[in-house]
Amino acid sequence: MSMTHILRSLRPQLTCIVMQLQTSFGMYDSLKPVILVAKLQARFFASFAFGWVITDGAGLASYPINTVCRRMMMTSGEAFKSKSSMDAFTQILKKWSPKFLFKGAGANILHAIAGAGVLAGYDKLQMIVFCLVGHNHVDYRW
Repeated sequence: MSMTHILRSLRPQLTCIVMQLQTSFGMYDSLKPVILVAKLQARFFASFAFGWVITDGAGLASYPINTVCRRMMMTSGEAFKSKSSMDAFTQILKKWSPKFLFKGAGANILHAIAGAGVLAGYDKLQMIVFCLVGHNHVDYRW
């Protein structure tokens, strides 16, 4: 497998990563003040659970693109290759079903634990730092 075979799926892979990160961070920052009100905003586990739900949603929304990328990389050494990511997408839908696009998504749900930890941990770190500096008097208990 040469480098050109791997680079064929680079554009869809970058699209998948950007889509997942934008959705994850954007929804978390936008919905957190609305969903987690009052004392829940300062609680790590509430932020973690909310971040896990958001990260799961973002991961599942971008998972079909990820499936197309993996399929393009797996078939890159074979005689028959897809011409583009759209061609690979239509081949997957013709050969299998739309459910195949989400095959293996359960592992992403467990993978989202790390993303939720990053989101909640960064929020908790900000609260602690701002409380030490004196800008905000928020209860930073776990």
